[in-house]
Amino acid sequence: AAQDFRAAMCQVVVEVGLAHVDAELAKEKGLVPAAILAGLQHAGGVWSELPADDTGSGQRLDDVLEKVRNRMVAAYQKSVDAADSARMGSLRTFADQFDSTCEVFGERAGLASLARTLGGIDAGLK
Repeated sequence: AAQDFRAAMCQVVVEVGLAHVDAELAKEKGLVPAAILAGLQHAGGVWSELPADDTGSGQRLDDVLEKVRNRMVAAYQKSVDAADSARMGSLRTFADQFDSTCEVFGERAGLASLARTLGGIDAGLK
């Protein structure tokens, strides 16, 4: 029973962290990258303690990570189109921090890192 309670609490902690990320991504303006990273760190703090058969949390994480990647890639492409090198640098820094934060999720973090994806956009410019 104690194990079930612990698993349920870990699921709640993960959900709270991912909900914070979702709330930040819902903003059209004024998105705070540090808040995204904090939400992922919150979820990551107990990720390894989730039951192996918890597919719901895994799917939820996959969805949130995809939203972050899509949002950041779109922002980066917009910065490239505007030749806004300062913004591009900020987004590359966030991508490195995002990839590092997501290491705790293991395979769920995805095969393609955000930093590598943004680097691919840069490579397409040359």
